Amino acid sequence: MSKIVKSSQDIVLFGRQKELKLAILQSMANQRIIWSKDVGQIVGLPAADAISAKPQERKLIIAFKETKDGKTRINGRLAKLVAYTIPEPKKALTYTQIKTVTQPFTWGPWRATAFFNNRRQMAVYGVSKQECEKVLLKLATLSTASITKLHISEEKISNPKLKKIPTRVFPAYATLVSEPTDIQGKPLQGDKAYKKQRRRLILYRDPVNNLPLG
Repeated sequence: MSKIVKSSQDIVLFGRQKELKLAILQSMANQRIIWSKDVGQIVGLPAADAISAKPQERKLIIAFKETKDGKTRINGRLAKLVAYTIPEPKKALTYTQIKTVTQPFTWGPWRATAFFNNRRQMAVYGVSKQECEKVLLKLATLSTASITKLHISEEKISNPKLKKIPTRVFPAYATLVSEPTDIQGKPLQGDKAYKKQRRRLILYRDPVNNLPLG
């Protein structure tokens, strides 16, 4: 093998001639994409940011809808729905605490990505740099982790069908997902192994009580 590979840039393929033709074309295309780039640049982040996170037992999902009353349709079409996952949320969060930081905002092409000290990430889209940053920082206060770095960029897409059209969205619900795990990140043994527990708070109306979410 050492006699075949002359440099670290060489690609060696083995197989039948018919299968190799497609493999060669794919390899050449991949080579053009990643040539002289960090792999992380392909997804918009430095390679150094591609770090593994520790297993988490709890996460909080905040959903926003285009409708103020939580309805799924508006003017005969599906209403816009966006959801953001908050890693390692604080315990015993109440409706009032969550509602205070989940305010209506305008969703759009700007993206703010937060990197936490627990190796988790969280991203929020907004109509402007200021909007997505403001929303992200508010939602991040519900987490026990702290932000170590913040990255903001504007999404550029030429295909009109994929563009993020600015849309006003309103808080719909908060869902706490919990799944006790062992040190290796696997669900604990028992009857409820591999079954995630979910608790939800409706945010577009007053709660029946202000009991903690969990």
